[in-house]
Amino acid sequence: KLQYGYAHYHKGISQIALSKQKEALKSFNEANKLLPNFCSPYIQKANIYREQKKYIKAVSQYDAAIRIENNNAGLYFNRSLVLFELGKPLEAKNDFNKYQSLNSAKT
Repeated sequence: KLQYGYAHYHKGISQIALSKQKEALKSFNEANKLLPNFCSPYIQKANIYREQKKYIKAVSQYDAAIRIENNNAGLYFNRSLVLFELGKPLEAKNDFNKYQSLNSAKT
């Protein structure tokens, strides 16, 4: 199960490199089915959706990633950008503040 999950993830990464986002999303979904607590496929899907300007789907994927890695400052930063694009400046600001807080805790 673990090997298949990682295989799907790496297949998705390869598909992104070939500009095959639709196929990559399928691979990342398969990876998440097999490894629901593996954060990276959620992040990759969120990035694809953000690039496609499918912001609601992007937020959903960032939410899933944050549930797994709630101390990952970059996730809050990226979600803040998407929330801002969705016209949610207060939520975007809250995420940006969380990003800054987590970053300052590292130093």
